[in-house]
Amino acid sequence: MNLKTQTFFKKRKWLCVLLILLVCLPLLCLKWYEFEHGKEKIYQSQFSIDELTMDWIDPQITIDELEKNQEYIDKVVSEDTMYITYEMDHFLYTFTTDKDNWGNLSHKLILVEIFKNKDQFSGPRDIKIGDDFNSVIEKFPQDYNWEDNAEGLFYGESGVIYDSKFEKGSVTKLENGMIEFITLVPKGYPPFMKIYFENNKVTHMIIYYILD
Repeated sequence: MNLKTQTFFKKRKWLCVLLILLVCLPLLCLKWYEFEHGKEKIYQSQFSIDELTMDWIDPQITIDELEKNQEYIDKVVSEDTMYITYEMDHFLYTFTTDKDNWGNLSHKLILVEIFKNKDQFSGPRDIKIGDDFNSVIEKFPQDYNWEDNAEGLFYGESGVIYDSKFEKGSVTKLENGMIEFITLVPKGYPPFMKIYFENNKVTHMIIYYILD
């Protein structure tokens, strides 16, 4: 292959690379814009019950299934034996213990606690353990200034504590003024969710399947 032919093929190769970049780069930019714009639309919407329906939590799971699971780590029974908590992976599953008139025991899942990160795990709206308060609350609509609201509301119906017909997002503070938790109540609850903080950092998240 002579020098002229080699030069021709080199030029053609670079032209192909340039054409690929010209075609792919706008597509990548469009996909990035759609992804970011999609997140913004979600963050502008009120928290929905669908966001608590996730592959990594099975609200129908039973105690027998947890004890048979190879990832089951620990089990804690409360002193009054009313509650049983199982640790599996980065979740804590807590069940109530009820006894019927014939002495038969039954268990019902009341909450799931997400208490640590693992394998880049994140909760609803990509919220992770360790996230700061401002980065969390900005992922929800701000219909009110929660700091000026007597109930700490940032969206939802004032005066409504828990009602399956209304959404609600609120902030609860400790007596020292530090943030304790954010409550997110979707339409059709339960379930609903609380995000807990310490020193303005997320420490854990709890999904309640009955009223706490």
